[in-house]
Amino acid sequence: MFRIVLLAGCLALLAPQVTLAQSIEGVWRMVEFEVEGGPNPAVFTPVQPSLFILTEGHFAYLIDTSAERRPALQDPTDAQIVESIAPLTFAAGTYQFDGSTLRYVRLTAINPNAVLPENQPQVRQVERLTANRLETSATNQQTGAKTILKYNRVE
Repeated sequence: MFRIVLLAGCLALLAPQVTLAQSIEGVWRMVEFEVEGGPNPAVFTPVQPSLFILTEGHFAYLIDTSAERRPALQDPTDAQIVESIAPLTFAAGTYQFDGSTLRYVRLTAINPNAVLPENQPQVRQVERLTANRLETSATNQQTGAKTILKYNRVE
């Protein structure tokens, strides 16, 4: 009996930290972007706010990878506008969550290739879900790099 309890305890510690009672629905702000393994492992703290919104089967995310705050532009040229939006990633559509995996179907995105059928669905594993924390991951099959997105609940 002791071995069963010990085994159950060990499995609970090793399993992803997903609390089933917590809802994934809400507004989440990215607080860290980590790349493990692969050719360029690193940890980034976003300078600009990046949001992930999940509600009743629909999602939207906006990630700003700017290295510094973007200045306001007075009478910008087309080239300045393109340069200012280059660090943005946006998508919106529908999602399914089975308790450990998020599957997004992007219906619109800044990158037109993101909505192509061969790029659907986008899949991320939920590593951690608590009342105030969400962490998702995906592993690039070609490089072996694991990308972990870490969010704090805003609402």
